[in-house]
Amino acid sequence: MTNEYGNELLHKVLLSAMKDIDKICRENGLRYYLHAGTLLGAINHKGFIPWDDDVDISLTRSDYDRLLSILQAQYSDKYFVHNYKTDPKYKNNRTVLRVLGTKVIHYHEDPENLHPEVAVDIVPLDSAPDKRWQRKIQQKLIWFFDAAVQIKQGEIIPQSIPTKALSLLSHIDRVKLGNIIDSLTMQYNNKKTKYMGLLSYTGKNPYTGVSGYENDLIPRESYENPIMVPFEDTELMTIGEPIKDLEHRYGPKWREPYPEEKRITKHDVKSYEIGPEVLKRIGL
Repeated sequence: MTNEYGNELLHKVLLSAMKDIDKICRENGLRYYLHAGTLLGAINHKGFIPWDDDVDISLTRSDYDRLLSILQAQYSDKYFVHNYKTDPKYKNNRTVLRVLGTKVIHYHEDPENLHPEVAVDIVPLDSAPDKRWQRKIQQKLIWFFDAAVQIKQGEIIPQSIPTKALSLLSHIDRVKLGNIIDSLTMQYNNKKTKYMGLLSYTGKNPYTGVSGYENDLIPRESYENPIMVPFEDTELMTIGEPIKDLEHRYGPKWREPYPEEKRITKHDVKSYEIGPEVLKRIGL
């Protein structure tokens, strides 16, 4: 595990965290899936993309809730489960697992960032409705309340009439806003619909231009039949048809080498610090 991008130690810390997650899931009958750039790395590099600086995994909503509960109850000495329920300043409805005893230093530091640790992104998967018009309504409602969160956190400055109207919602408690968004993403979970996905992502895929909501929709059967794939010195779990997902997510040229000028960390990372307890844990 070496690379010219200076991420060898960072990747060892992330791999250690992933092995803990894999252990928890195996012991408790949970399924997780390497997701997005981490899945791309697994297929193209049999491990991390050399310049990547985090890990992305997804789980169905019930397994997601169970994993977070176990991490909080049994692993709080090693990790901080970071989401809107544990930090009212958190900006979205996913979770980041922070590795305690580490610090990521960014080129543009946010003085209000109280949790700069090395991170594993953990995202919940929910059922999307089968009818396109229902998906459009669900997507718009999620975006509506997410915009209120972004206004509340200062990410959006209300200037237009719609954003000024949304600023009224931004006075709602952050946890309540998060619960509303969760209830919207989970509203079809009692039905076995055709697609599942990360429904609370409101951006656009930079590779395909498709909305985050639509971009993350994957046929349910892919989640029902997970496979193991090589990842560094171990094997980790992912969806049953990873190639189809990568083509959908990154377009037909996903196998082609990434342009040299774009081989940079995606999170503005300058350097990182790994504490002695973490170094001991990963065998250094």
